[in-house]
Amino acid sequence: MIAATRITILLFCLGTLGCGSDNPFPQVQVSGTIAYEDGSLIPAEMIILKFEPLAPALDEKTFPRSGMSYVNVGDGTFDVVTSHKYADGIVRGKHRVLVVASTASGQPTDVVPPEYIDSEKTPLIVDTTDSPFEFKIRKP
Repeated sequence: MIAATRITILLFCLGTLGCGSDNPFPQVQVSGTIAYEDGSLIPAEMIILKFEPLAPALDEKTFPRSGMSYVNVGDGTFDVVTSHKYADGIVRGKHRVLVVASTASGQPTDVVPPEYIDSEKTPLIVDTTDSPFEFKIRKP
């Protein structure tokens, strides 16, 4: 399980990197907060949010890129999201949101239920028009 989580984090980070500088998808800035359903902060040293766009590809080679944001674990806020270039935001429209919590050295923790790390199971689906977001997740 730990090896699989490490691979997930690695793929998550690699998936947010891209090459080139042209982006044919409109980007928007988003921000928000994340906490447990009871309002308490998630006790992790590092939390990364990944925004997976549900927008269709323009063609077989042109896909919208995922965005990522580091959460300020001291207050649960995030306001810098990167998809293409630093702080450029995310593709306009709907996204699945993944939540990856770890130690400062990148070791995964179990403070976030596993469904929030799985693209097919995450209950977090958002539309950029609803920003700022207020994510409430269940405690494991």
